[in-house]
Amino acid sequence: MPIFKAAENKKCGGKGGFKTSPRPTLAYITNPKKAAVVSSIMLDDNKNYAEQFADTTKIWNKAQTKNSRKFYHFIHSFSPEDNISPQKAHELTEKLCKKFFSHSEIVIATHTDTKHIHSHIVINSVNFDNGKMLQISPKRYTAIKEHSNEIAEREKLTIVDFRKPTQEKVRQSQAERQIILRGGTSWKQELTEVIDLALKSVSNIENFEKFLNNYGVTLTRNTEKTIAYKHPQKAKAIRGEKLGAKYTKGAIINEFDKLADRSDGCGRNEISGYRENNFGLADTDLQAGFINQEIERRSKSNAAAELQSERDRSAEIEVERERKRQERIKRNRYSR
Repeated sequence: MPIFKAAENKKCGGKGGFKTSPRPTLAYITNPKKAAVVSSIMLDDNKNYAEQFADTTKIWNKAQTKNSRKFYHFIHSFSPEDNISPQKAHELTEKLCKKFFSHSEIVIATHTDTKHIHSHIVINSVNFDNGKMLQISPKRYTAIKEHSNEIAEREKLTIVDFRKPTQEKVRQSQAERQIILRGGTSWKQELTEVIDLALKSVSNIENFEKFLNNYGVTLTRNTEKTIAYKHPQKAKAIRGEKLGAKYTKGAIINEFDKLADRSDGCGRNEISGYRENNFGLADTDLQAGFINQEIERRSKSNAAAELQSERDRSAEIEVERERKRQERIKRNRYSR
């Protein structure tokens, strides 16, 4: 379940947000007590990252005003159920960054200090190669999240469908609206996306809670009439009614009741993907159809994966060539 999202910078020591120096944020994400793996792109690992960010902005005379954005901070999170190593998570995050932020100075730090492994990404707002300011539109942000899902599918990790908009209008604070307008995703949106996926995947409240747990979401309250969800990166939970009418306890139970009525006594096997009859045995025709569809899907997936692998290898060769070229430029720059 790799989730790519914009970070809230106050938690990382950046009291002034993204318009001040990235130094506190870089210090936070590279803290050895939190970070298991740290690497950079277009930077010298033997020199101070924040100073190199500042050098680039000065060379191009960009991001010099008080109100100009100095950096971007994103988080690429993985589900505890995916059992992914910090090194692998870091590798996948690096590939994502190289694809969407070419010629940008980037620091990537993968943390293991929480239940779920997550990679912090800090990007200089000024492009190292051409001096252009980095612009991330909502369309581009969505493309990054979609590519993260493509990586998940290729690596056989869990996937969240972020592309489908939430049907219920979520109550948003002014700060949350600003996150969305500048190409981010609010934590409430992330909660509703995971809840929507759970409602599609399970058929009772017990499995609903287990499904949410797989994504780091916990139910701090689950009574007859109320339910409260806790985002993995939030200290406090939020009640269902504050997310929207669709996410109250009554609405959740009603959704499961409607599913039971539609199935007319047949349950949904949430592991295999096909229905079971009252005796717990899969209907033969349904099972055969499911298996044939699954074989066809996997065949297409394998062919696509092989093609993508070839493209990745070609891209990596090109990236390596470019890295060497930039190193030569960097050496010339710092030797002056």
